[in-house]
Formats: sequence, structure tokens, C-alpha cells
Amino acid sequence: MFRKCIISLCLILFTSPSFASTNLKNNETFDSFFSKTLTENRMHSFYKNPPENFLSSVMKRDSSNVKNEENLEKLVCFGAEKYSDEVGEIFSTYCGGSCDSFVPTCSKYNITNVIPQIKPYFDKLYDLSGSDSFSGTLIYSKIKSWEITRIKIATSQNFINELINSKKDEDDVKFYLENFWSVQGVWENEQYKLLQNLKKEALPYFGDYYKKKFNFDDKKSKLSASVIANFSESLYLSSFHDDWKDECFYQTPRLGKTHLQSFISSNKIEADLFLGKNFCNNKDKLSSNEIYSRLLLVAVVDQQSTATIKKLLNKIDNPDSKFLIESFHQSAPKYPEALELIIKKFPTIVNSQNVFGKTALMYAAQYGNLKSAEILIKNHSDINLATTDYRSAKNYYGDDSLNISVFGRTPLIYAAWQGKPEMVELLVKSKANKLLHDSGNKSAVDYLDKNINLSAEQKSQLSSLLKI
Repeated sequence: MFRKCIISLCLILFTSPSFASTNLKNNETFDSFFSKTLTENRMHSFYKNPPENFLSSVMKRDSSNVKNEENLEKLVCFGAEKYSDEVGEIFSTYCGGSCDSFVPTCSKYNITNVIPQIKPYFDKLYDLSGSDSFSGTLIYSKIKSWEITRIKIATSQNFINELINSKKDEDDVKFYLENFWSVQGVWENEQYKLLQNLKKEALPYFGDYYKKKFNFDDKKSKLSASVIANFSESLYLSSFHDDWKDECFYQTPRLGKTHLQSFISSNKIEADLFLGKNFCNNKDKLSSNEIYSRLLLVAVVDQQSTATIKKLLNKIDNPDSKFLIESFHQSAPKYPEALELIIKKFPTIVNSQNVFGKTALMYAAQYGNLKSAEILIKNHSDINLATTDYRSAKNYYGDDSLNISVFGRTPLIYAAWQGKPEMVELLVKSKANKLLHDSGNKSAVDYLDKNINLSAEQKSQLSSLLKI
């Protein structure tokens, strides 16, 4: 509807005598037209109602089918300071997601250029938005078209006031991040904490900026910084969050920390949650095993007490529950006590693999948890199992930020790549096969150079240990 309205305005524009001269004439270049519009001092009217054929010229593709981003940058950067709202509408309506590669360089446009101290926070938020594949990140693909909104962040008092008056996005995002996304796995939990720390560091600089630019008092400056940061998060989260609201995202029930606390206090789950209900358009019926296994995953990632872990395990009787396996794997990096409790009840789970073929021992090796690795080896974990080609997997529940396009990785490879010297030594002592190579024809010794946790001396010592 919005697009139709803009087009209708443009059609009216063509017939208007007062603005007819701003139509792009045949063979007229973008630069000459843009310069003429500047000299005629008609920029505000132009940005309010841009001629359709001008926009077509801006978006025109060249012979290699690439959009003319130089023209687009001129359009955006010139209008950023005075016509931020209008530029945002032009960009989102006529370009949108089709301009994914477009990132203007002008400092007026991008607030991270204006306030460099907030760049780490925005960079982390952007990194968490993924890139063409779902790999434990916040949303399925990067949303580039929203970047134009940073103009509004930098220039529009009205926009800030609107956000302050309506804190729904802020509350939704905070609740979602804390209760659901941050307890999907160990990696997500670590990233959430890192994001919040970066946000905490960025907010004072945000506040100082608004205080100087708009003469806000201290209270409103801090509030403005907070609502803008939360609004930014809500934009990046929108795709994933909408799927989550549908209670059907990779067959993952929407159960989080609030529901776990309810279970801890009452030893049951409220009837209006998922017990006995159909979800995912009635394709699947969620069993009590899946419900309690999902809550177990939350408890493991959130490192709840062993009493809570035992309480949940008493409710689970199916060792093949997908969330039980995920809970088992996610306990290996940080929570060996929970790992041991799960093995005690379900001994056969020790060599379970997720859709990538990853085992709990691989997680322990990757994160350097020696105690977890010792427990797993003691309970006969296969030390030479390798990851499989994930492209054959039908489901993915969030794993980590690693490059999963390579398969055939063993616990020893993970230890050499990201673990600690003691982990490599333990696996070699336990007869791990040093000859095994991944699909890229690399063995454990080849990964030592990539391990940022090791000193040069440690790499040299381990290289001797891993060589045949």
C-alpha cells in the first residue's frame, strides 16, 4: 500500500507545472539532473515527492546487471542531514532488500561514523544477524535495508520521541533475548552476554551525542540512547522473532527461562503452554518428553542447580529426544556435573551426534573443558568419531559460529584448533587417531596455527606431539 501511495504521488508530480522541470529528460544524465535540482533549490520538494523516472535512473542497472550505487550514494548522502525521513522512505520503498550490497560511506548517514565508540556494539549486532545460512545466529539473513534508519537515529528528534512514548519494542526484545535466544545454546549465551556488555559500553556515548545535538537533559539523553539501541536490536531481530512468535521455528517450542522457573517452583508446567497441544500447523504433536527436554536445555545453558537438572531428568524417559541430545551436547562445554547426570540416566547417549555429526566430546574439546572430556572418555565416548556433511541435514537447532562447510572433524582436530594444550595431550594419550583428515585434507597438526589460545612455544610442542 505504501509503495502504491508513493507511486501515485509521483504520477501527480508529473502533471504538476510547478515541478515539471524536475522530470528526468531523455538522455539527461543523473549528475546534470541532480546538479540542476540543487541549483534550483528544490531539494525539499524533490525528496518529498521524487519523480518516478529519476528513481528509475538511480536504480538503473548497468550491462553487468549491477545497480548504480554511486548515484544511490549521492542521493542518500546529500539528503541524510536535512531530509532523513524522506530518504529512508525512498530507500525502503524503491530499493529495500534488493540493495543488500549498498553501504553509504558518508558520515552524515551512518551514526557509527559519527560516534566511533558505538561501532563495536553495532558490528556485533550485525554479525549476529547471520549471512545466507542459519548458524546459531539471530536471524536467517542480514537485513541491509534497515541501515538507512541510522539516518533517523542521528537526526530525528521526532523519531526518538516516538520511541520513548512507545516502549513495546524495547520490552519485547529484552524479554525475547533473555528468555529464549540466550538459552538456545552455550554459544548463544556467550554472544548475548558479550552483546549486552558492548551495549553497556556504547550507551554513554549515545547519550552524550543526543545531549549535545538536541540539548537533552541527562535523563532524556540516557533514555534516548536506551530506546535507540533497543530499536536497533528489534530491527535485526524482527525475522527470527516473528518466527518464534509463531511457536514453530525448526520445531522448537517456545519455552524459556520464565517457564523453567514456573516448573522449578511448582514441579509442573502450566496447562496453557504446550502439553498435549499440536503446533507447527498440526504437523507435529509435542510430547511431554520434548517439553521437559527443552526445559532441560534451558537449565543446562543457564547453569541451574544440579537439583533442577535431576528434577527435569526424572520427567524424561526417552533417550532419543532431540532436545535431550542437545541438552547433553550443550552441557559438555561448561557444565560437566549436568553431563555426568545425563549419562548416568541414559548411558547410550554418550556417542549421540547432532545433525552435523558433532558429539559431546567434540564440544568439550572445542571449549577446552578437561573435566567433561575425562567423564566422556571414561564412559566410552568414541574418540575418533567425525562430523558429517551438514548439507544432508534437514534440521538445525543452533550450534556455534564455526565454519560448518567443512566436515570430517574429530575431537582431536577441535582440540588442536580451539582447545587447550592439556586437551590435546589427553586425547593423544587416550589413543586419538592423529592420521585422520577432514574434508579439506587437514589433520589436527594443520589446525594448530589457527588456535589463538596457544602461544608459539605451545604450538611448537604440540606440533611435535601430533606428528607421526
